[in-house]
Formats: sequence, structure tokens, C-alpha cells
Amino acid sequence: MLQSLQPPSDPLPALRGWHPGEQAIQAIIHLPERVAITAIVDRLPEQHRIFHTSRLHFLPVTTLDQQGRPWASILFSHDGMPGFISSPTNALLTVKARLWPGDPIIQNLSQFHDRKLLFSGIGLEVSTRRRNKFSGYISNVSLRGLDVDLTSVITQALGLCPKYINIRSIMPFHRTSPRLIYERFNLEDRERLPDDVIAFIHAADTAFLSTSYVAAQEDENTYLSRVGVNHRGGRPGFVRVRPSDGKTLVLPNYAGNRMMNSLGDIHITPVAGIVFFFF
Repeated sequence: MLQSLQPPSDPLPALRGWHPGEQAIQAIIHLPERVAITAIVDRLPEQHRIFHTSRLHFLPVTTLDQQGRPWASILFSHDGMPGFISSPTNALLTVKARLWPGDPIIQNLSQFHDRKLLFSGIGLEVSTRRRNKFSGYISNVSLRGLDVDLTSVITQALGLCPKYINIRSIMPFHRTSPRLIYERFNLEDRERLPDDVIAFIHAADTAFLSTSYVAAQEDENTYLSRVGVNHRGGRPGFVRVRPSDGKTLVLPNYAGNRMMNSLGDIHITPVAGIVFFFF
């Protein structure tokens, strides 16, 4: 039973050390000091549980497709209000959400057949600039059209700093009719992004970056494979599309918590996904 996953004590350090990619990036940029690995704990602190279940209007998440590529998605409630996430125990999060038409997460979640699907999310409250992220795996999924109920077992949780989060107030808007305009899962070498997509990217001041770390066989018992999702923010245009090919995205990595989770993941597993959030 899922309830048996409830740990008997307070959160403990989740990791045995930074994985090889994080170590490599930290060494390359000569960080003067590293954040203690104990900052990442193995379940949800009580304040994180309260935050995720009562403060969030939306939840950026990462899932993997059948090719192992990470995709960033945005989960949200049916009415646009907080409360679509619950936490039965400090090792579990359940999400009852509405999906966007054409979102790759629909196909990714359909891979679930009583096996673990790696999963991560980042809770972001733009009005207070608070953010907390988690990762683990999906233990149960129910898909009905664009409605999804899922349960995630939490194996890592971490609180993050408020840097580069643009303060906003969010109001739910019920009369929406999102539609899919483009759907290309594999671009040919000479293909470019459509001009309106490039303009959309250049106008955005918020993005969410999805990554994955696939542990080498000799490391898999020490550094567990995982997926991650992180917030990126700046002024409009902080992400640009390279004019020479029309599809290479240039994303700055501003100074933050100095953990190098995303770059460390990419150093080992050089694939990434990104979703742009336009307010």
C-alpha cells in the first residue's frame, strides 16, 4: 500500500554526494564553496507540504518520453485555484490536474504500466517569489482525456532562493479555449522554428527547464537516475533564438544556489526540454 511509504522520522539527507555531472560543472567554474548536500532531503518538509497544497496555481513538471527526452509541462487545476495538489504523507504528492491539448505529458504518462516513471516538479508562487522543488517517481496514474490524477513518491526535496522570479498577482480566468497550433516532435536539420514561435520566445520573461540524469551502470547504486525542472527568469528577451539556424536557443545561466543541478544533468545526459510561460 502507498501508505507504507511513509517514513517514520523527519526528513534526512537524500543523497550520498553530488553526482558526477554536478561535480564536473562545479569544478569547471571554480565555485569558491559548495552548498551542503544535506540541503536536499529525502521527503517533504512540513512547510513544503503546506506550500504545495495551498499556495500554487500551477505546477511545472518534467516527464520523459519513450526516447528518454525530458519534456517540461505545466499542470493546473480545473478552476485555476490552489488546492489541486494534496500530500497524504511526507513521502507523497497527489495531483488532480487539467492538461493542455497536445502536451507531450499525455503520451509520456500513457507509458505507465505499474512501473516507475521518473517525475519532478517545482512549486512557484510568483506573488511571494517562493519556490520549492521535488523529484521522485510516479506510482499511480489515471488519464481521462485531458484530466489526470497522479501520485508521486518523493525521494528528493529542496527549497530554493527567490532570484529572478518576477513578482506578479495571479487571477484565475475560466473562459479559456487553448488549441494546438504546431506539433513537431523531431525537427529536420534544416528546419527552423516558425517566426511567431521565435517572437513568443523573445517576448517571454519566464521559462522552465527540464533535464535528466541517467546514471552510469557503475554509479547507479550511489547516484540514482532522476529528472529535474528548474525556473529561469529575466527580462523579456533573456532567452534568444540564434538567427543562423533559427532553432538553437541561447539560455543564460545566472548565478543562483550554486548547486549546478541542471547543468550537471546536461553534462552527463545532453538533452533538455523547455516551456515558456507567458503571463
